[in-house]
Amino acid sequence: MITQIKERGLVLPNIGVKMEKQMYPPPAGSVLYLSGYPPLGATIIDHSGQGNHGTITDATWTRLASGLWCLSFDGTGDNVALPAAVGLNSAGTIKIWARTTNKTLTNQYIYTDCQDGSNELILTWVGNLDAGISFNGYDNAAYQFQLAYANTNLANNTWYHIVACFQDNDARLYVNGVLRDSDNTVNMDAYTHVKNHIGYYSGDTAWAFNGNLALPTVMTSVWSDAQALNNFNQERHFFGI
Repeated sequence: MITQIKERGLVLPNIGVKMEKQMYPPPAGSVLYLSGYPPLGATIIDHSGQGNHGTITDATWTRLASGLWCLSFDGTGDNVALPAAVGLNSAGTIKIWARTTNKTLTNQYIYTDCQDGSNELILTWVGNLDAGISFNGYDNAAYQFQLAYANTNLANNTWYHIVACFQDNDARLYVNGVLRDSDNTVNMDAYTHVKNHIGYYSGDTAWAFNGNLALPTVMTSVWSDAQALNNFNQERHFFGI
């Protein structure tokens, strides 16, 4: 029998998947927590309690062996558009699981938090022989700087847990719960947000993501080393790690 559940005013079908009971509560300070449950066509439901549901364009639902639902991106502009309320100002944490099918692509946008070419936070899968993750930003003068870079020779068809944190002039980047790089020389200015996406940069399909992305979470709180590691250990079983 099909029953229904309610989430921030939306009536959603309970499709019989037990993943809802397996998911953990959203981390403290969450403004976005996309567990992938339930998989509802062009909408991905935000379980942070803030109602910041994502709008899916062309990305398709994929169910992992663990039962977790994620999204598949084909590198042509598939994306999830997020409300402006998800944007971070002067501090926060971005967490996401990523798996690419082509690590040799020059760059692939994982998560973008931006204001039309200035004051941006961007997580990118950098394609080269030592494929890694780059956490970049722009200041008010539209000057790009790299906050942190994890040069970890990431592999194709392998899931990675990625966490990027920033506050004032402190930026940190973790892969699989391990701190890979940090920077304390660049200060991020507070700013407003109009275009936030998963899988590509608004209007730019050249570096769209090719692979799978899961459990994107955005928080106004700044995680410690221990919190990044604990989250990795808590969720890794969903990805066979």
